[in-house]
Amino acid sequence: MEVKKHTTEGVLSYDIDNAYPNRVDLLCNSSGRASSCIGMHAQFISGAGFVNEALGNMVVNRKGETLHEILVRKSEDEARFVKGWALHFNYNALGQITEINHVPYKECRFECDRDLKITGRIAHYYDWFRETRPQIDRDRIKYYDPFNPDPNVVLAQATAAGGFSKWNGQILYSTVGYGKYSLATFDPVLEDVMSDVESKFSRLGNLTTNFMASHVLKTGPMNDEERDDTATQLKSFQGGRDMSKIMHVELERADQMWNLEKVEIQDVDGLFRFTDTNVKDGIRGIYLIPPVLVGDLVAGKMGTAQEIQDATAFYNGITENKRKANQQTFEKIMQKWHEPLPATDFSIKP
Repeated sequence: MEVKKHTTEGVLSYDIDNAYPNRVDLLCNSSGRASSCIGMHAQFISGAGFVNEALGNMVVNRKGETLHEILVRKSEDEARFVKGWALHFNYNALGQITEINHVPYKECRFECDRDLKITGRIAHYYDWFRETRPQIDRDRIKYYDPFNPDPNVVLAQATAAGGFSKWNGQILYSTVGYGKYSLATFDPVLEDVMSDVESKFSRLGNLTTNFMASHVLKTGPMNDEERDDTATQLKSFQGGRDMSKIMHVELERADQMWNLEKVEIQDVDGLFRFTDTNVKDGIRGIYLIPPVLVGDLVAGKMGTAQEIQDATAFYNGITENKRKANQQTFEKIMQKWHEPLPATDFSIKP
Protein backbone atom coordinates (compact mmCIF):
# COMPACT_ATOMS: atom_id res chain seq x y z
CA MET A 1 0.00 0.00 0.00
CA GLU A 2 1.44 3.37 -1.03
CA VAL A 3 0.98 6.33 1.32
CA LYS A 4 1.61 9.91 0.16
CA LYS A 5 0.15 13.39 0.43
CA HIS A 6 -2.98 13.77 -1.64
CA THR A 7 -2.34 17.11 -3.32
CA THR A 8 -5.94 18.10 -4.01
CA GLU A 9 -7.60 17.17 -0.71
CA GLY A 10 -4.72 17.95 1.67
CA VAL A 11 -4.75 14.52 3.29
CA LEU A 12 -2.38 11.61 3.64
CA SER A 13 -3.39 9.36 0.75
CA TYR A 14 -4.67 5.92 1.70
CA ASP A 15 -2.87 4.04 -1.12
CA ILE A 16 -2.18 5.51 -4.54
CA ASP A 17 -5.87 6.24 -5.25
CA ASN A 18 -6.73 7.28 -1.67
CA ALA A 19 -9.40 4.59 -1.67
CA TYR A 20 -7.79 1.43 -0.24
CA PRO A 21 -10.35 0.85 2.55
CA ASN A 22 -13.22 1.44 0.16
CA ARG A 23 -11.82 -1.01 -2.37
CA VAL A 24 -11.22 -3.78 0.15
CA ASP A 25 -14.65 -3.11 1.66
CA LEU A 26 -16.24 -3.65 -1.75
CA LEU A 27 -14.15 -6.78 -2.29
CA CYS A 28 -15.12 -8.18 1.11
CA ASN A 29 -18.81 -7.60 0.44
CA SER A 30 -18.47 -9.62 -2.77
CA SER A 31 -16.84 -12.59 -1.02
CA GLY A 32 -19.17 -14.85 0.92
CA ARG A 33 -16.33 -16.43 2.88
CA ALA A 34 -14.64 -13.13 3.80
CA SER A 35 -17.96 -11.62 4.87
CA SER A 36 -18.86 -14.59 7.07
CA CYS A 37 -15.41 -14.72 8.71
CA ILE A 38 -15.35 -10.98 9.40
CA GLY A 39 -18.90 -11.11 10.73
CA MET A 40 -17.99 -13.98 13.06
CA HIS A 41 -14.83 -12.21 14.23
CA ALA A 42 -16.79 -9.02 14.95
CA GLN A 43 -19.38 -10.93 16.99
CA PHE A 44 -16.67 -12.33 19.22
CA ILE A 45 -14.97 -8.92 19.63
CA SER A 46 -18.18 -7.29 20.89
CA GLY A 47 -19.22 -10.48 22.66
CA ALA A 48 -22.61 -10.44 24.34
CA GLY A 49 -22.25 -6.78 25.24
CA PHE A 50 -21.37 -5.06 28.48
CA VAL A 51 -21.71 -7.14 31.64
CA ASN A 52 -23.75 -4.31 33.11
CA GLU A 53 -26.72 -4.00 30.78
CA ALA A 54 -27.60 -0.56 32.12
CA LEU A 55 -24.37 0.75 30.62
CA GLY A 56 -25.11 -0.86 27.28
CA ASN A 57 -28.61 0.64 27.25
CA MET A 58 -27.41 4.22 27.74
CA VAL A 59 -28.46 6.48 24.86
CA VAL A 60 -25.30 8.32 23.80
CA ASN A 61 -26.28 10.48 20.81
CA ARG A 62 -29.14 12.44 19.27
CA LYS A 63 -29.88 9.56 16.88
CA GLY A 64 -30.95 7.47 19.86
CA GLU A 65 -28.11 4.94 19.57
CA THR A 66 -27.04 3.08 22.69
CA LEU A 67 -23.54 2.45 23.96
CA HIS A 68 -24.00 -1.21 23.04
CA GLU A 69 -24.74 -0.25 19.43
CA ILE A 70 -21.58 1.89 19.34
CA LEU A 71 -19.61 -1.09 20.67
CA VAL A 72 -21.01 -3.37 17.94
CA ARG A 73 -20.29 -0.94 15.09
CA LYS A 74 -16.79 -0.21 16.41
CA SER A 75 -16.12 -3.96 16.55
CA GLU A 76 -17.32 -4.44 12.98
CA ASP A 77 -14.73 -1.92 11.74
CA GLU A 78 -12.01 -3.46 13.90
CA ALA A 79 -12.80 -6.91 12.50
CA ARG A 80 -12.30 -5.57 8.98
CA PHE A 81 -9.24 -3.34 9.51
CA VAL A 82 -6.25 -3.99 11.78
CA LYS A 83 -6.88 -1.79 14.86
CA GLY A 84 -8.98 0.40 12.57
CA TRP A 85 -11.99 2.27 13.98
CA ALA A 86 -13.17 5.81 14.71
CA LEU A 87 -15.50 7.48 17.23
CA HIS A 88 -16.72 11.08 17.27
CA PHE A 89 -17.37 13.17 20.41
CA ASN A 90 -19.25 16.37 21.18
CA TYR A 91 -18.69 18.31 24.42
CA ASN A 92 -20.38 20.91 26.60
CA ALA A 93 -18.74 24.08 27.92
CA LEU A 94 -17.54 22.19 31.01
CA GLY A 95 -15.43 19.91 28.84
CA GLN A 96 -17.73 16.93 29.40
CA ILE A 97 -18.65 14.47 26.64
CA THR A 98 -22.31 14.86 25.67
CA GLU A 99 -22.45 12.69 22.57
CA ILE A 100 -20.66 9.66 21.07
CA ASN A 101 -21.03 8.65 17.42
CA HIS A 102 -19.51 5.87 15.39
CA VAL A 103 -17.71 7.10 12.27
CA PRO A 104 -17.06 4.57 9.48
CA TYR A 105 -13.33 3.93 9.47
CA LYS A 106 -13.13 3.98 5.67
CA GLU A 107 -14.35 7.60 5.64
CA CYS A 108 -11.45 9.05 7.71
CA ARG A 109 -8.04 10.34 6.63
CA PHE A 110 -5.06 12.13 8.27
CA GLU A 111 -4.88 15.81 7.35
CA CYS A 112 -1.51 17.08 6.02
CA ASP A 113 -0.11 20.57 5.64
CA ARG A 114 1.89 21.85 2.65
CA ASP A 115 5.11 20.45 4.09
CA LEU A 116 3.61 16.94 4.16
CA LYS A 117 3.43 17.05 7.96
CA ILE A 118 0.41 15.56 9.71
CA THR A 119 -1.56 18.29 11.45
CA GLY A 120 -3.22 15.92 13.91
CA ARG A 121 -6.70 16.70 12.62
CA ILE A 122 -8.88 14.03 11.04
CA ALA A 123 -10.52 14.68 7.67
CA HIS A 124 -13.89 13.03 7.15
CA TYR A 125 -15.62 12.60 3.80
CA TYR A 126 -18.48 10.28 2.91
CA ASP A 127 -17.18 9.18 -0.51
CA TRP A 128 -13.40 9.10 -1.04
CA PHE A 129 -14.10 6.28 -3.54
CA ARG A 130 -16.06 8.73 -5.73
CA GLU A 131 -19.00 6.42 -6.17
CA THR A 132 -21.59 9.21 -6.18
CA ARG A 133 -19.71 11.93 -8.08
CA PRO A 134 -16.50 12.05 -10.18
CA GLN A 135 -14.78 14.70 -8.04
CA ILE A 136 -14.32 15.22 -4.31
CA ASP A 137 -16.51 18.05 -3.03
CA ARG A 138 -14.01 20.01 -0.92
CA ASP A 139 -16.81 21.91 0.80
CA ARG A 140 -18.16 18.66 2.24
CA ILE A 141 -14.89 17.52 3.82
CA LYS A 142 -15.15 18.10 7.58
CA TYR A 143 -12.14 18.38 9.85
CA TYR A 144 -12.07 17.22 13.46
CA ASP A 145 -9.59 17.73 16.25
CA PRO A 146 -7.93 14.60 17.65
CA PHE A 147 -9.42 13.08 20.79
CA ASN A 148 -8.22 14.73 23.99
CA PRO A 149 -10.80 14.99 26.80
CA ASP A 150 -8.73 17.43 28.87
CA PRO A 151 -11.20 20.29 29.59
CA ASN A 152 -8.54 22.93 28.89
CA VAL A 153 -7.77 21.38 25.50
CA VAL A 154 -11.49 21.08 24.69
CA LEU A 155 -12.09 24.74 25.56
CA ALA A 156 -9.07 25.87 23.51
CA GLN A 157 -10.15 23.87 20.45
CA ALA A 158 -13.74 25.11 20.65
CA THR A 159 -12.56 28.72 21.10
CA ALA A 160 -10.25 28.44 18.08
CA ALA A 161 -13.20 27.28 15.99
CA GLY A 162 -15.31 30.27 17.05
CA GLY A 163 -17.27 28.63 19.84
CA PHE A 164 -18.89 25.29 20.64
CA SER A 165 -21.69 25.89 18.12
CA LYS A 166 -19.15 26.13 15.28
CA TRP A 167 -16.76 23.44 16.50
CA ASN A 168 -17.00 19.99 14.89
CA GLY A 169 -15.79 18.19 18.02
CA GLN A 170 -13.15 15.46 18.29
CA ILE A 171 -12.52 12.10 16.67
CA LEU A 172 -10.68 9.22 18.29
CA TYR A 173 -9.06 7.70 15.21
CA SER A 174 -7.41 4.33 15.82
CA THR A 175 -4.91 2.91 13.33
CA VAL A 176 -1.74 0.81 13.53
CA GLY A 177 0.25 3.94 14.43
CA TYR A 178 0.29 7.71 14.26
CA GLY A 179 0.35 8.75 10.62
CA LYS A 180 0.01 5.14 9.50
CA TYR A 181 -3.04 3.57 7.91
CA SER A 182 -4.32 0.10 8.74
CA LEU A 183 -4.42 -2.75 6.26
CA ALA A 184 -7.47 -4.97 5.96
CA THR A 185 -7.38 -7.89 8.37
CA PHE A 186 -7.51 -10.19 5.34
CA ASP A 187 -4.77 -8.36 3.42
CA PRO A 188 -2.30 -11.30 3.84
CA VAL A 189 -4.80 -13.49 1.94
CA LEU A 190 -6.11 -10.78 -0.37
CA GLU A 191 -5.56 -13.02 -3.40
CA ASP A 192 -7.68 -15.75 -1.78
CA VAL A 193 -10.53 -13.28 -1.26
CA MET A 194 -10.25 -12.22 -4.90
CA SER A 195 -10.25 -15.89 -5.92
CA ASP A 196 -13.40 -16.49 -3.88
CA VAL A 197 -15.12 -13.63 -5.69
CA GLU A 198 -14.01 -14.88 -9.11
CA SER A 199 -15.04 -18.42 -8.24
CA LYS A 200 -18.53 -17.20 -7.46
CA PHE A 201 -18.88 -15.55 -10.85
CA SER A 202 -17.38 -18.59 -12.59
CA ARG A 203 -19.93 -20.89 -10.95
CA LEU A 204 -22.76 -18.58 -11.96
CA GLY A 205 -21.47 -18.40 -15.52
CA ASN A 206 -21.21 -22.17 -15.76
CA LEU A 207 -24.69 -22.71 -14.37
CA THR A 208 -26.35 -20.20 -16.68
CA THR A 209 -24.75 -21.77 -19.76
CA ASN A 210 -24.96 -25.40 -18.64
CA PHE A 211 -21.16 -25.20 -18.10
CA MET A 212 -20.32 -24.92 -21.82
CA ALA A 213 -21.45 -25.98 -25.27
CA SER A 214 -22.03 -29.74 -25.49
CA HIS A 215 -22.34 -29.87 -29.32
CA VAL A 216 -21.14 -27.89 -32.31
CA LEU A 217 -23.39 -27.57 -35.38
CA LYS A 218 -21.37 -26.91 -38.53
CA THR A 219 -23.20 -25.54 -41.57
CA GLY A 220 -22.48 -23.74 -44.80
CA PRO A 221 -22.66 -19.93 -44.96
CA MET A 222 -26.11 -18.38 -44.29
CA ASN A 223 -27.82 -15.06 -44.81
CA ASP A 224 -29.38 -13.20 -41.86
CA GLU A 225 -32.84 -14.73 -42.30
CA GLU A 226 -31.50 -18.30 -42.50
CA ARG A 227 -29.28 -17.68 -39.51
CA ASP A 228 -32.20 -16.40 -37.40
CA ASP A 229 -34.40 -19.36 -38.43
CA THR A 230 -31.66 -21.83 -37.50
CA ALA A 231 -31.14 -20.18 -34.12
CA THR A 232 -34.90 -20.30 -33.41
CA GLN A 233 -35.15 -24.00 -34.33
CA LEU A 234 -32.12 -24.88 -32.20
CA LYS A 235 -33.56 -23.07 -29.22
CA SER A 236 -36.97 -24.69 -29.60
CA PHE A 237 -35.72 -28.26 -29.18
CA GLN A 238 -33.04 -27.58 -26.54
CA GLY A 239 -35.60 -26.99 -23.79
CA GLY A 240 -35.73 -24.26 -21.16
CA ARG A 241 -32.85 -22.49 -19.41
CA ASP A 242 -30.21 -23.52 -21.96
CA MET A 243 -30.30 -27.15 -20.89
CA SER A 244 -28.02 -28.29 -23.72
CA LYS A 245 -25.92 -25.60 -25.34
CA ILE A 246 -25.21 -25.94 -29.05
CA MET A 247 -22.66 -23.72 -30.73
CA HIS A 248 -23.38 -22.82 -34.34
CA VAL A 249 -20.38 -22.46 -36.67
CA GLU A 250 -20.69 -21.37 -40.33
CA LEU A 251 -18.15 -22.87 -42.68
CA GLU A 252 -16.77 -21.02 -45.69
CA ARG A 253 -17.95 -23.39 -48.45
CA ALA A 254 -21.63 -23.74 -49.31
CA ASP A 255 -21.25 -27.36 -50.51
CA GLN A 256 -20.09 -28.60 -47.11
CA MET A 257 -22.66 -30.80 -45.43
CA TRP A 258 -24.26 -29.98 -42.10
CA ASN A 259 -22.58 -31.78 -39.25
CA LEU A 260 -23.45 -32.02 -35.55
CA GLU A 261 -20.40 -32.89 -33.46
CA LYS A 262 -20.30 -33.73 -29.77
CA VAL A 263 -17.81 -31.74 -27.70
CA GLU A 264 -15.79 -33.72 -25.20
CA ILE A 265 -15.86 -31.47 -22.13
CA GLN A 266 -12.92 -31.66 -19.78
CA ASP A 267 -14.01 -32.52 -16.24
CA VAL A 268 -12.59 -29.71 -14.11
CA ASP A 269 -15.02 -30.16 -11.24
CA GLY A 270 -12.40 -31.77 -9.01
CA LEU A 271 -9.93 -28.98 -9.70
CA PHE A 272 -12.54 -26.35 -8.86
CA ARG A 273 -13.41 -28.11 -5.59
CA PHE A 274 -9.75 -28.36 -4.60
CA THR A 275 -9.09 -24.68 -5.34
CA ASP A 276 -12.31 -23.53 -3.71
CA THR A 277 -11.58 -25.47 -0.52
CA ASN A 278 -8.05 -24.10 -0.26
CA VAL A 279 -9.23 -20.56 -0.85
CA LYS A 280 -11.91 -20.78 1.84
CA ASP A 281 -9.50 -22.42 4.30
CA GLY A 282 -6.95 -19.69 3.67
CA ILE A 283 -9.45 -16.91 4.47
CA ARG A 284 -10.77 -18.69 7.57
CA GLY A 285 -7.24 -19.43 8.75
CA ILE A 286 -6.19 -15.78 8.84
CA TYR A 287 -8.86 -15.21 11.51
CA LEU A 288 -8.02 -18.47 13.37
CA ILE A 289 -11.71 -19.40 13.31
CA PRO A 290 -12.46 -23.08 14.03
CA PRO A 291 -14.09 -24.69 10.95
CA VAL A 292 -17.33 -25.64 12.69
CA LEU A 293 -18.14 -22.00 13.51
CA VAL A 294 -18.42 -21.12 9.81
CA GLY A 295 -20.18 -24.32 8.80
CA ASP A 296 -17.14 -26.29 7.59
CA LEU A 297 -17.13 -29.97 8.45
CA VAL A 298 -13.87 -31.66 9.43
CA ALA A 299 -13.18 -35.27 8.47
CA GLY A 300 -14.10 -37.56 11.35
CA LYS A 301 -16.25 -34.94 13.09
CA MET A 302 -20.01 -34.41 12.93
CA GLY A 303 -20.33 -30.79 14.02
CA THR A 304 -22.08 -31.71 17.27
CA ALA A 305 -23.24 -29.28 19.93
CA GLN A 306 -20.22 -30.19 22.06
CA GLU A 307 -17.82 -29.46 19.19
CA ILE A 308 -19.48 -26.07 18.65
CA GLN A 309 -19.26 -25.35 22.37
CA ASP A 310 -15.57 -26.26 22.45
CA ALA A 311 -14.87 -24.16 19.35
CA THR A 312 -16.72 -21.19 20.87
CA ALA A 313 -14.64 -21.44 24.05
CA PHE A 314 -11.46 -21.64 21.97
CA TYR A 315 -12.34 -18.58 19.91
CA ASN A 316 -13.38 -16.62 22.99
CA GLY A 317 -9.83 -17.17 24.17
CA ILE A 318 -8.40 -15.99 20.84
CA THR A 319 -10.44 -12.74 20.93
CA GLU A 320 -10.21 -12.04 24.67
CA ASN A 321 -7.51 -9.39 24.25
CA LYS A 322 -9.71 -7.40 21.85
CA ARG A 323 -12.66 -7.46 24.25
CA LYS A 324 -10.31 -6.29 27.00
CA ALA A 325 -9.12 -3.45 24.75
CA ASN A 326 -12.75 -2.45 24.15
CA GLN A 327 -13.35 -2.42 27.89
CA GLN A 328 -10.37 -0.13 28.48
CA THR A 329 -11.38 2.20 25.64
CA PHE A 330 -14.89 2.75 26.96
CA GLU A 331 -13.65 3.12 30.55
CA LYS A 332 -11.39 5.95 29.38
CA ILE A 333 -14.11 7.62 27.33
CA MET A 334 -16.94 7.41 29.83
CA GLN A 335 -14.91 8.98 32.63
CA LYS A 336 -15.75 12.28 30.92
CA TRP A 337 -19.46 11.58 30.41
CA HIS A 338 -21.66 14.52 31.39
CA GLU A 339 -24.10 12.50 33.49
CA PRO A 340 -23.66 10.06 36.39
CA LEU A 341 -23.05 6.51 35.16
CA PRO A 342 -25.25 3.59 36.26
CA ALA A 343 -22.08 1.49 36.78
CA THR A 344 -18.33 1.70 36.33
CA ASP A 345 -17.58 -1.88 35.24
CA PHE A 346 -17.21 -1.88 31.46
CA SER A 347 -16.31 -5.56 31.19
CA ILE A 348 -17.66 -7.30 28.09
CA LYS A 349 -19.33 -10.68 28.26
CA PRO A 350 -17.80 -13.32 25.94
